Amino acid sequence: MFVAPQFLWATGAAVVPLLLHLLSKRKTVRIYFSTLRFLKLAQKQSSRRIRLENFLLWLLRTLLILTIAFAFAMPTIKSAVRGSLFTGSARDVAIVWDESFSMGYESSRANVWEESRLAILDLLVKKDKQDIALEKGDRASLIIAGEEPFALIAKPSAELDKIATLVKNRRPGRGGSSLQPAILKAIESLRESGTREKELIIVTDGQAVPWNRLGLVPGGSATNAAAKGAAGKTAVTNAPAASKDWPPPELLDKQIPVYLALVGVAAPENAAPVQVDVYPALLRSDIPGQVWVRVVASGPARDSSVVLYVDDKEVGRQNIKLGNNRIEETAIALPPQSVGTHFARIETPRDGLPLDDTFHFLLRVKEKFRVLSVGTPQDLFFLDRALNPGGRTASLETRSVTSDGLLLEKLDDFSAVFLCNCVPLPGQALLQLERYVRDGGLLIVIPGDRGQPADYANIISLPAKPVKVVDFATKEQRKTLRLVKPRDPIFSSLKLQSGAVPAIAIQRALRCEPVDKLTEVLVSADADLPFLYSRNFGRGRVLLLTVSADRAWSTLPLSALFLPLMHQMVLAGAGQGEPPLSTWISRDLELGPFLSEAPEGTSLLGPDRATLPLRRFINNGVTTLHVENLGEPGIYRLAKPGAETRPLLAVNVPRAESDLAMLKPDEIRGRLGLPDAYIVQGKDDLAKVVKEHRVGNPLAEHCLWLAFLLALFEWGLSNRINRKTASLTSRMLVEASGRVHAHT
Repeated sequence: MFVAPQFLWATGAAVVPLLLHLLSKRKTVRIYFSTLRFLKLAQKQSSRRIRLENFLLWLLRTLLILTIAFAFAMPTIKSAVRGSLFTGSARDVAIVWDESFSMGYESSRANVWEESRLAILDLLVKKDKQDIALEKGDRASLIIAGEEPFALIAKPSAELDKIATLVKNRRPGRGGSSLQPAILKAIESLRESGTREKELIIVTDGQAVPWNRLGLVPGGSATNAAAKGAAGKTAVTNAPAASKDWPPPELLDKQIPVYLALVGVAAPENAAPVQVDVYPALLRSDIPGQVWVRVVASGPARDSSVVLYVDDKEVGRQNIKLGNNRIEETAIALPPQSVGTHFARIETPRDGLPLDDTFHFLLRVKEKFRVLSVGTPQDLFFLDRALNPGGRTASLETRSVTSDGLLLEKLDDFSAVFLCNCVPLPGQALLQLERYVRDGGLLIVIPGDRGQPADYANIISLPAKPVKVVDFATKEQRKTLRLVKPRDPIFSSLKLQSGAVPAIAIQRALRCEPVDKLTEVLVSADADLPFLYSRNFGRGRVLLLTVSADRAWSTLPLSALFLPLMHQMVLAGAGQGEPPLSTWISRDLELGPFLSEAPEGTSLLGPDRATLPLRRFINNGVTTLHVENLGEPGIYRLAKPGAETRPLLAVNVPRAESDLAMLKPDEIRGRLGLPDAYIVQGKDDLAKVVKEHRVGNPLAEHCLWLAFLLALFEWGLSNRINRKTASLTSRMLVEASGRVHAHT
């Protein structure tokens, strides 16, 4: 087909060389000879050669004029598989638009979202005859790739102006993106296109995060990397497993060509706080704390800083060195705060992606922690004095009961419960302890001589199963303690007296076997004896010491480690069941971890002062509170009728999108599994490659090169003919008598 067929009229000029050859007169020389026999022979040979040379010259000149005319007419070769060889057919286009908040990146060189919008509008709105916009009768569907795919136009529609209006009014999202389900939804929208030409166009920024999920399906057997949430809570989820159904057959069979436009900059710079932990987890009003911050950075190495604000006041600042695509950690000192709930935030300097420069969280400060110790006075002698040194109860409020009095206590009032040499326990007490741990409590189990290893089997939440009690010989009793998990919150601020050595004498200890993969050894005595086990159970935590709290089993109660260890287990571990420091934006959030009950009329006030009602859902007789459309990052306050508002939720955008590491086109082809996909940088290259595919493979440049070669050949042949070394008469030898001889 020809893009500019109006130039084909110029092919009529091909008759000009023929006319010139026909009208040209041959010059003749008249010579009188006595005989014409040799002359007629030479004339016959010369005429034959001249006719051949003239024919070649005419052919070359005609081809030269035709080739130049064809070049201006822009001939193209169009695949008959995707339309007629000479004319285009009606077309259905499915557009996938990445809406993740990384698409909101701005710099002096690019506005990623605006460039993506213009790229899609170029596909929909026709400005002139030469652009790539859809023609009358063509249709388009538009799929938004967010956390879940959302179809703005589910089926191909010919109302292109309406689709363009939706594109103009769209804004980047506040979450991540998942490209695979969006691509599958786009392919599904083309199922009923019939014989129409089909195209799939994906507009994204080339960020690696959504491509890491491509070709995967949820529900795999492998476990994903632990996704750290606020307050050090670890949410372990199932990792996706490889999908056998990717790529879809329509893409593998090349029934649908795939175009992918990578908009924005190739190497963006960004820094964002992705995780915040507070130590101790339960803050007291009379002691300082620490805020640990993890920052992810994209771009070149540079100096930066993180700033801590509490109640809109700056209370700490720390300088950090950011590396290229690295995660940096730092700690900021937190001054003592008053009793109550305080709203806080971590900020990094403003960059091209301001939405993730701030991390909001809440600080809940208490005056005292209540601790319940269960055991006889003899078993609790050293423990009570460690929790209340000198009889002071400024930091902890302790209560001691025997195992018989455990059933009379309301365990929810205590931050931690110690079981000190008090097994076996009645079944009702075990159920009460199990519920307490599931709801977020901290249980510390300390063995003794009263119970046998088999008596611990009924404690379901125990991190390890006691097998036997081991007695050590005198020469084996000295053990050096080693922190196996030094980053555990229990040890974040653990301090020993100057000169103290973490070594004790152990005469007797429990030998245990881990219950499951959730069991961790926090402290070991030398390399062969676990000293402190830990296990998360429900929303709570259970700790198990392998020595007793008296001098009968070890010298631990007399060591400098005993007092700070007991305090740290309470202070750090007691925050296990506290509400998370923050949460993520969500369409529907259950408020169980944050709010157990609320009177009628209770609502939430968002950062923009918008009111969000609380909704109650009843499932199997259990009532739960929910709030919908948490779409703005910031602090949400609980508004009760007749009461002042108080901070309840700190909401942030998900931080996976903060990693702006980009993939190269070849890497994306590998993730897609489509080596023939058209992957381009920017909207201009997208317009070019789409136009080439729709119109065909242009041959104008090839025609011009062919014309150049023909012109060279014609010039060479013409010069050769004009520079003949001998004429007809010069090749004949004529004597004075008139006798003619031919040269040999």
